Amino acid sequence: MNEKGVILLVEDNLKILDANRRIFEDDGHNVLTADTLQKARNHLKTTEPDVVVLDVMLPDGDGFDFLIELRDTCAAPVLFLSAKNEREDKLKGLRAGGNDYITKPYDIDELRERVVNFLRFARRPPPRVKLGVLELDVANSMAFVNGNDMALSPKEFALLRLFAQNE
Repeated sequence: MNEKGVILLVEDNLKILDANRRIFEDDGHNVLTADTLQKARNHLKTTEPDVVVLDVMLPDGDGFDFLIELRDTCAAPVLFLSAKNEREDKLKGLRAGGNDYITKPYDIDELRERVVNFLRFARRPPPRVKLGVLELDVANSMAFVNGNDMALSPKEFALLRLFAQNE
């Protein structure tokens, strides 16, 4: 089964960014692109990707540090795609919370298959999550306590959802 999803590509090399975008769009995925961390942050304000492909060396920061920030609000698997190919770099990326690490130059088919595997095995939250008196309607981004709507902002709901999924 070929899973489709939302993929966020964060890469400052515009040729690589465009080539990867085209490959994943041709496979039927919805692809968001960012050549800076700030543009990635802007995407994350409105969309929660299913997979993030993240470069390490970006003009406005470090992908390792960004991943720590990302993990505060996003549970998507993160695959590092970087020219930093030393063993220590790979271990740093995995220790920072990365799910995988591919070095450049890379095989596009391998990248595609790793992303598809993340999509295939991603645990999608159920439409309703119940924890005691708390109920989350994931499909509509709504939270209820004892049946009463908590009227949360999107960011507040995302945080509450993250806490509920990692109780």
